[in-house]
Amino acid sequence: MNPLEEHIKYGGKIELRSKVSLTSKETLSWAYTPGVADVSKAVEKDPNLSFKATWRGNTIAIVSDGSRVLGLGDIGPVAAMPVMEGKAALFKAFGGVDAVPLCVDIHDVDGLEAFVKSIQPSFGGINLEDINTARVVELFERLEGKLDIPIFHDDRQGTGVVTLAGLINALKVVGKDKSVKIVLVGAGAAMFGIVELLSAYGFANMYMLDSKGVIYEGREGVDGTYKEKLLPFIKNESISREDAFKGADVLIAASAPGSVKEDELKLMADDAIVFTLANPIQEVPVEISKRYAKVVATGRSDLPNQVNNVLAFPGIFRGVLDVRAKRITPAMLIAAAEALANTESNPEPNHILPTPFSRDAARRVALAVAKKAIEEGLARERLNDDEVKGLVCEHIDCSS
Repeated sequence: MNPLEEHIKYGGKIELRSKVSLTSKETLSWAYTPGVADVSKAVEKDPNLSFKATWRGNTIAIVSDGSRVLGLGDIGPVAAMPVMEGKAALFKAFGGVDAVPLCVDIHDVDGLEAFVKSIQPSFGGINLEDINTARVVELFERLEGKLDIPIFHDDRQGTGVVTLAGLINALKVVGKDKSVKIVLVGAGAAMFGIVELLSAYGFANMYMLDSKGVIYEGREGVDGTYKEKLLPFIKNESISREDAFKGADVLIAASAPGSVKEDELKLMADDAIVFTLANPIQEVPVEISKRYAKVVATGRSDLPNQVNNVLAFPGIFRGVLDVRAKRITPAMLIAAAEALANTESNPEPNHILPTPFSRDAARRVALAVAKKAIEEGLARERLNDDEVKGLVCEHIDCSS
C-alpha cells in the first residue's frame, strides 16, 4: 500500500457532513432562516446552550503550526495537515469526537495565543499539536485555565498519561514501587508531560538528561530556558550520566535515536524497565534493551507494549465534552492513567497496555475523566454515574 496514493484516492481522511437532510421548506425554515434566529437569540441569553444547540458540544480544534511534527521536525503548516487530519480521524474513530485540524502559519507565542482565544467560541475544546517545545510550553501556560473551554497538549499530557499507565503496570510485573530510581532521557514536550505526571503521582527519585548531560540548576543550557521549569520535578544534583544510570530501575527516553548507549543499560538494576519512545527508530535498539530489561516498551505498533497517545486522548476528550468540563487537571490525567492501567487486570512483560483498538480502554478513560471533573467542580453538567455512562456509551460502544 502506498500512503500517498491512498491519501490522494480519498482526498484526505476526513470530511464534513450535515446531520440534517435539507430536502424540504420546513427543514430549511428551522435549520436556517427564519427559525435559526430564535436559536441565536436563545444562545445570546444563555451561552451554555451553544454546547447543546450547536456542534460545540462534540467538536474540538486541533491547532498546529507544523514546527515540531513527530519524526519529521519543522515541516510547516501545509505539510503538517496530513498528520493533523490523521489525528482528527483517530479522535472520531476511538472517541466519537469531531475534531477540526487547523494548521496555521503563525510561529510566535503572541500570535498563537491570540488565534486560540479568537476561535474558542466555535469549539468545545482545544488540542495543541506538534508545536516547537519552547513555544508550546509558554503558549500552554498562557492559555491553561484562561479559556472557558479545556485546552490539552497531547504531545505533553497525552504522552504523560500513557507513560504513567504503562509504568504502573510495568512495576506490577517487576514487583517494584514508587521508590524506584528513574532516568529520563530527553527534555522536549513529551518529557515535560511525563515528568509532571510522574511527580504528581508520587515518583520523586528522578534524574533527567539532555544532550549535554544531567539537568540541574546552574548548568549551561538550563538557566534562562524552558528547562528551568523541569527542575521542581527532578533531582537537582550535578552528577555524571554514568552515575545517573547506576542502579536505575527505570529508563524512559523520548529523545533522538542513539541517545542511549548499551553501556549505560548495563549499569541499571536487575529487572529493569525500559521505555524508548522515539519513532520510528528508538533511542537504543529494542534487541539491546531486552538484554538488560524485564519490560521493554516503545512507541511502535509492530512491537509489544506500544506506548501510544491514541490510548488516551480520545477518551480524555470524550469525558470532558460529555460533562462540559472547563479544564483538564492533573487529577483528571491521573484518573485517566489509572483507568487505562486497570484495563489490563493481569499485566505481563510483553503486555502491559491494551492495544489502540481497545474500546474498553477509551470507555474507561472517558468515564474516569468525566467523574473526576464532576468531583473537582469543573463540570457544567452535574450528572450521576449512570448518566455519565449513558453519554459516553452514545459515542463509544459499551456492549463489550
